[in-house]
Amino acid sequence: MVALDYHDQPLAEIVKSIGDQAGIKMAIFPEQIAALQQKRLTLQESAPIPFWKAVDRLCEAGQLQYNFGMHGMANSREPVFALVAGASRPPGPMFDSGPFRVNLVGLHYQRDVSFIPAGQPGFGNRVALGQNPPLVPRPGHMVNEQFYAQIQVAAEPRLSLSQSGQLRLTEAVDNRGQSLLIPPSGGPLVQRYAGYFGMTAGSSLHLQALLRRPDQPGRSIHRLRGSLPVIVRPAREIRSSCP
Repeated sequence: MVALDYHDQPLAEIVKSIGDQAGIKMAIFPEQIAALQQKRLTLQESAPIPFWKAVDRLCEAGQLQYNFGMHGMANSREPVFALVAGASRPPGPMFDSGPFRVNLVGLHYQRDVSFIPAGQPGFGNRVALGQNPPLVPRPGHMVNEQFYAQIQVAAEPRLSLSQSGQLRLTEAVDNRGQSLLIPPSGGPLVQRYAGYFGMTAGSSLHLQALLRRPDQPGRSIHRLRGSLPVIVRPAREIRSSCP
């Protein structure tokens, strides 16, 4: 939890204070912008708020942006939570649950139609090797569809995530009320890890939530809910295990 009680204070001081409360180093990048050094802000809340909400307030007021993949700054010997100057936050849907922030990064749909018969190594059939007869027509075709949501799951700084189970959607409904859920595949789990800043590119996981596209799809996704089992470790455990 972070307390916001700043009245007409320099932006750099506020950034450092929020970082001190969170137990991390926060800094503006690039640091040489004179306008940022002179900017003063007022940020106040009646009670402490979660870290991600505090960062949102700071970014909105200071016209800053953060990037989960940006885990350091030039000439820095320690992990830094960098705030990029002059950038706006992406408008994509997001949801906070405790120390976790979930972003809907994008939606992907692709449909391929293939007229090559299944199991054939080449395009068409030849009667014998070395000859060049007319292609033998084959009836039918194969259709392959891919429809999924790209999701990013991030933890607060100083935490490391690893996926310990499958991402399971419990509800996916479009604006027409049609279900977008597909039966679970039961396939092998793809294990994903996200370290703390210097370990890997930020403490976040990138996942794909498979969806079913209806014959008459709606214009938007109305609800998307699910669960993801994760293992969370503090940074000090990771550092102590490193050589």
